[in-house]
Amino acid sequence: MGGSYHTEGFDAVNNPNNQATTTDLTWAFRTAFYYRFLQTQNSDWRVGINYAHHSNGHTRLLNQGYNSFLASLSVSFHEKEFEVLPAGSLPEYESSRLNYFSLRYGQGFNVLALAINDQRPVYTVAGEFGRVYNNTFKLGLGFAYRLYQHYYDYIRNNESLVQDGREFDYFKEDPWRYGSNFAITFNGEFLLNHIGLDLQLGLNLHKPGYQIDWRLNEGWDNTPREVPETWMLGEFNSKYQIKKLISSRLGLKYYLIGNEQAPKHNIFLGAHLSANLGQADFTEFSIGYVYQWKPNKSK
Repeated sequence: MGGSYHTEGFDAVNNPNNQATTTDLTWAFRTAFYYRFLQTQNSDWRVGINYAHHSNGHTRLLNQGYNSFLASLSVSFHEKEFEVLPAGSLPEYESSRLNYFSLRYGQGFNVLALAINDQRPVYTVAGEFGRVYNNTFKLGLGFAYRLYQHYYDYIRNNESLVQDGREFDYFKEDPWRYGSNFAITFNGEFLLNHIGLDLQLGLNLHKPGYQIDWRLNEGWDNTPREVPETWMLGEFNSKYQIKKLISSRLGLKYYLIGNEQAPKHNIFLGAHLSANLGQADFTEFSIGYVYQWKPNKSK
């Protein structure tokens, strides 16, 4: 996972058919599966299936993304045969387990719809508690609170769908409440000393503003800012129910102190893509603190 740069993007006049991305910089994800079908004394032969995806993390529309499926054939050569070590010559490593607690603040940004295509922040405060295995893999359970500025502003500014007599007019009773999101999260992370590859699934306990989001983006194309009452909006079907309930988060962390040292206190910086299930929601940069208890070790 990482980033990518694109020389051509969507332009309503000069490049109208390219609706994959409207930004030069995007997220980049690649997953590959390999099978070694032939091994000789000096070479390994593999076939593979690869999937690559590029999109801007819902920071500007249009953003359908680039998706590629690739087949590969590869060979690696060795100068000599691998040495077979005698039994008992490998070192013994200690396994360890330690508990941790983490807090982070995230500053995200996204857009709401094609007609409201300016970036606004998503504020996140989150924490998690869990266990680190062998200073390599983390499993944790956490919580998250978010405030979506776009949802809050849509309600406060009395936009089309919250006007008197419209579907969400009651949101104006408390814009903060209806622009907020509460979730519990399930976290997994691979630690490579200073670098962490972070994976997360969440269950949204409260995210009412997503109803406006879905209505605007899943109905007829090019929904105007002032939505006519006869306009076909997104339907609250089973797809909506799943995406409203399940969130996902994928990204990278950089730890100030390497995790091989199992430090008691640590600070990290993060860059993540958050999604409603698999559909991009917002891009986030974060800073966080980790406290770890003394590890339990065994051979």
